[in-house]
Amino acid sequence: METIKIKQFLSGSGSGSGSGDGLKIQTYKNDPVHYIDGIPCIIPSIKEEYALVEVIDTTSLGSKKMYVAKRYGFFAHAETLKEARKQAEEKWISSQTVEEKIAQFRAMFKKGIAYKAQLFYDWHSILTGSCKSGKDMWMSQNNIDLASNLTVEEFIKLTKNAYGSDVIRRLAE
Repeated sequence: METIKIKQFLSGSGSGSGSGDGLKIQTYKNDPVHYIDGIPCIIPSIKEEYALVEVIDTTSLGSKKMYVAKRYGFFAHAETLKEARKQAEEKWISSQTVEEKIAQFRAMFKKGIAYKAQLFYDWHSILTGSCKSGKDMWMSQNNIDLASNLTVEEFIKLTKNAYGSDVIRRLAE
């Protein structure tokens, strides 16, 4: 793998760049080891903001193929590229202010248009920090199917008195 390409991919990684204290693996199977979010990896392939890596288990010294996605300097490892992308996006979004999150929500969802309830389910956590268990219980109590469709107005009406209502009410403004 081209060294310049790896350095570009790892740039902006903060503590995941491999800096810090402690014993670090330098090579594994004659390949250089790079630390992404503190996790030792060999990087056989990079494409844009995604990489196929071998994550090294420092206990057994075995390895496992995984994907790493990068979003605005935030990295996420996962078994699938789709999951890595999703988790990197979630890390990036969670670092934003409530105002920035609301602006993104407004840019993504247009009033009067129906979207899958699953999208609102995901965005409720982004906006309010709600957990899966709480959302699942609330969905069950309110007989809402994630495959159904909702408009922004319906989402606000349904959730304006639930967990995170202060943020949800700001969407209506």
